[in-house]
Amino acid sequence: MKRVASFLTVLLFALATGATVTLAQAAAKKAPGPEQILLHQWNAIGNKVIAMAEDWPADKYDYRPNDQVRTFGQILAHIAEVNYFAINPAQGK
Repeated sequence: MKRVASFLTVLLFALATGATVTLAQAAAKKAPGPEQILLHQWNAIGNKVIAMAEDWPADKYDYRPNDQVRTFGQILAHIAEVNYFAINPAQGK
C-alpha cells in the first residue's frame, strides 16, 4: 500500500511539474506583432504568385481572356513593378 501511495505521489508530482512547464512555455510565447503578421502575409502571397508563374506554361504568358485585360505576363510584370514601389520606401530608398 505504501508503494502504491508513493507511486501515486511521484506520478502526481510529475504530472503537475509537466503541466507547469507546458503552461510556462505557452505563456512565454508572445503573440505576433503587426510586423510579423504583415511579413507572413507578404511572403504567403508572394509564394502563391511564384507558384502560379511556375505552373503557367511559358508559351501561354501572352494569354488574355479578351482585349480589355492584360496578358498573364503583363500581370506578373505589374506585380513585380508594384513590389518595388512598396519595398523601396519601406527600405528608405
